[in-house]
Amino acid sequence: MASHLDARECGLLSMEPSSDDVQIDDLLRAQVVRLEVGTISVRISALTFLLDALCRDVSVLREEMARDVIEACLRACRDQAPNIARLARFGMFKVLRACAESKAHRLAALAVKCVVFASVEHESSDDDETRSHAAVECRKALRNTSIMSLLAETSHRALRLLADGDHRGAARVLRPETMRDDASPSTVMGGAITLSTPRPRMLTARQRTLQDIQRARSKRLKADAEIAAQQKQASEETERREREFERRATIARASYLTTTSQLSTTTG
Repeated sequence: MASHLDARECGLLSMEPSSDDVQIDDLLRAQVVRLEVGTISVRISALTFLLDALCRDVSVLREEMARDVIEACLRACRDQAPNIARLARFGMFKVLRACAESKAHRLAALAVKCVVFASVEHESSDDDETRSHAAVECRKALRNTSIMSLLAETSHRALRLLADGDHRGAARVLRPETMRDDASPSTVMGGAITLSTPRPRMLTARQRTLQDIQRARSKRLKADAEIAAQQKQASEETERREREFERRATIARASYLTTTSQLSTTTG
């Protein structure tokens, strides 16, 4: 997958555990924010970057950060822009293979859930290419021993059902018994996966990401409001000029008619 920014140049492949981890997290967090609030072109660029970062070597990333990135890509599967949603759905299978190659079994299990619930989200779509792509990729995953050796039996069953086109059945396999039937993909994300208790650093990083997203949204809303105000002011100014033009035209027309009438009277 081509990337707009070389991961090696940005330090994504650096093995230093301390300051480089912080730099990588900050870089990925910035891309997550762009994916949430950017324009379509910005979101495509950010999504491409995040998928590329996961597929290059997911083992370099901290598990908490990788999970946040995967979940951000899952949210992109529900994007209203079709090209963004399709890119995210197709990218999930590449993320699954990358997690398997890196022996990241918990992230691989999370990727399976993302694949399944992204497919459920779009099973009613008229996009035959997307549905056939999901089935083909699931069959490839089932034949990939490195992937299957990392996954639990529930994930095996989910992929088999997804390959057969039974998206709802795959979702039911992964959904916990205590979860509602109408649960959305975002509420089911952590159901069948047990991750370590979030550490203070992880909570702080996620809180900072949410704050960055909120600030970016506020900034965008403020900019939109300023643009709307400028457009309204320009529209009002245009209307004022049109009214002034009509007034002057009316005066000029009346003056012309009066002068013409006077000349006619004088001539007569």
